[in-house]
Amino acid sequence: MLAGNLDRALYGVKSMPLQHASAEFLAWAEHEGVDLTMLYERLQLTPTERVQRHQMALELVEALRHVKKGPGHAPSRVVADRPE
Repeated sequence: MLAGNLDRALYGVKSMPLQHASAEFLAWAEHEGVDLTMLYERLQLTPTERVQRHQMALELVEALRHVKKGPGHAPSRVVADRPE
């Protein structure tokens, strides 16, 4: 039954049971001690802001990979072509 609700949600039809299940899951997670502060903060960002944060994190990972490989290895184009 949940799969059908998910299908409807994916195709643009609002699904109260799916929303209710999500709210229940968040309430359960909070009750179990999961700190949802960062989740709620991230949901306040615009999609553009989320992409920008993701891009910064990706660049950090790429830079760390470059450091790990040692001298003589160039980072990916994502990092190498970014203006400073």
